[in-house]
Amino acid sequence: MLYVIILIVSLIIVWIVLGSIRQTKEQRPILMKTKKQIPVYIYFHVCCITINEKINWKSIVTYMFDYLEKFDAFSKITEMRICMLGDKKHLEDPIWKRHPNIKIHAHDEDKSSYERFTIHRMRDDALKEDFVCFYMHSKGYRTGMNKSQPWVKEMIRNGWENFDFIIEELQIYDTIGTRLKFQDGKLGSHYSGNFWWSKSDYLKTRLDNIGPKYYDPEAWIHKQIGARIMGLENGKKVDDMVIQRGQKKKRLYYGTPRDYQNDDS
Repeated sequence: MLYVIILIVSLIIVWIVLGSIRQTKEQRPILMKTKKQIPVYIYFHVCCITINEKINWKSIVTYMFDYLEKFDAFSKITEMRICMLGDKKHLEDPIWKRHPNIKIHAHDEDKSSYERFTIHRMRDDALKEDFVCFYMHSKGYRTGMNKSQPWVKEMIRNGWENFDFIIEELQIYDTIGTRLKFQDGKLGSHYSGNFWWSKSDYLKTRLDNIGPKYYDPEAWIHKQIGARIMGLENGKKVDDMVIQRGQKKKRLYYGTPRDYQNDDS
């Protein structure tokens, strides 16, 4: 009789433990690793500017496409969503036929909104569908291609050679990028260069529009109380890092995202 009681108690304990594990798994937001299970988008902000023969939108976009292909990025995504500012004639440029996953997603001839145009569109899309996304923009107009190329290569490389790792970590983090920095009195927490990964679950909470200042688009992705932020550097994971927003001094916290979050204290 005693053995029967022990067996019954043991079975009850196992049932409770398995139920707890199952509930935990159900509560955790699952981000699948393939485009068949959840859409993976690149939102590419392109401003169609031509400064001279060497510095122009098409040469910049071509270079960035070339580098993305080194990491097989186009085959890993559901779609690259081109959000373009500039003359509508560029909508017909053959560069957009380079890969079938490249799609014109939005266009405006008015260039004054800068990156706000694409980031706001991405946020609005997040209100309607679930996805994970990589945000990037045509970079190199101000400094020229020679100066910007190493920077662009670093941001793309860190974002794509770590693809599987990043998709997995987005189950926990709200945004993942490289060159994670904190700048007093100007940007606060940001990814210098403004290339990053995020997910619709986080983006749809960002109902505030980007401010009017030049660097506001770069700071926007971190300006949320409770945002869980990861920095990548040189293709490796940095210690889990979240930065307290709004501090006058640099304050970096190390630990798991479950231990620390941005707060307003």
